[in-house]
Formats: sequence, C-alpha cells, structure tokens
Amino acid sequence: MFAEFARVLRPGGTLIVSDVHPDQIRRGSIPSTPGPDGEPRRIQGFVHPVGAQFRAARDAGFEVSDCLEPVGHGTTPHEDEPGPWWSWPWTLEALVPEATDAAYEGLPGLLVWRFQR
Repeated sequence: MFAEFARVLRPGGTLIVSDVHPDQIRRGSIPSTPGPDGEPRRIQGFVHPVGAQFRAARDAGFEVSDCLEPVGHGTTPHEDEPGPWWSWPWTLEALVPEATDAAYEGLPGLLVWRFQR
C-alpha cells in the first residue's frame, strides 16, 4: 500500500492516513455494511501493529511528520432499543452508557499518520 502511495505522490508531498486504531480492531470494532442484497456484512478487518505501519512507510521512502492516537469516546446517548444491524455494535453501546464509557476509557479510537515524501 505505501509503495503505491509513494509511486503517485510527488516528492515533497504529504500523505495523511487515518484508520481505526489496531487496538479497536482487536476488540471487535469492525464496521458493518449491507451486502449486494442488503444482507449483513462485516468489513474485513486486519490488525496492523503501529510499528509495522511505521516500517512499511519508511521502507517506501516516507518520513513520519506526526502520529496521533486520539483518545476519547464520550458519553453515549441512551437509546431504548438497539438500532439497525448495520450500526451494531455501536448502537448496543447506547443501552449501557456507563459500561461503554468505562470500557473505552483512555483507549485510542483512531490512528492518524502524517507522512512526507
């Protein structure tokens, strides 16, 4: 992936990569999406450790300008019923906001890289 980014990005260019944090993927935070016939599907998730991402980018000729791991989940609004399947497990979290907030306390939700070529 980084080799292709390096191929199309001119020297001096900036690449921003943002994705679900690998720790969230390990916890099962994989987005849902409808399939061709509307059936439930999960996007295939992969755990790429932060160090492996760094080395792949470096090997493709990028330098790291910044790496952010935003933390925070916030209070989940209360819902009486779980939402539609495509928003699970996130709508299920709204049924137990205190437990959700405790489970996510201090954990990064995203991994955001800024690279220079």
